[in-house]
Order: sequence, then C-alpha cells, then structure tokens
Amino acid sequence: MHQVSVYSAHAGQQDLLDFATGIKPPPRQIRLIHCEAKTKAALQAKLSELLPKTEVVIPFGKP
Repeated sequence: MHQVSVYSAHAGQQDLLDFATGIKPPPRQIRLIHCEAKTKAALQAKLSELLPKTEVVIPFGKP
C-alpha cells in the first residue's frame, strides 16, 4: 500500500499524477479523500484516463 499526504490536488496535481502512474504494478484502487469536490472530480478523471485498470474512487460522496 502507498499513501501520499503531502501533495495538493491543485498545486501538486502533476506530481500526484506522476507518482500514481509511476507505481509498478499499477494500484488496484486510488481513493481521493481531501480537497474540493470539483478538484477531486477533475483529478479522478485524469487518473482514470491514465490508469484505465485502476479504480479511482471518491469515498465520501459523488464528484
């Protein structure tokens, strides 16, 4: 299991994308739990596009 708690989905979004796509093998699931709903939804869409076999979820509500 990998956990990241220091990146911002706003300012550090590219760093988050690079981190997630660099995990080998790709994670089965990524949970987005902090940030504004719009920002989480945008990050969810990008991660889903880059990691099509990874389930990207927002566990505390709909995007």
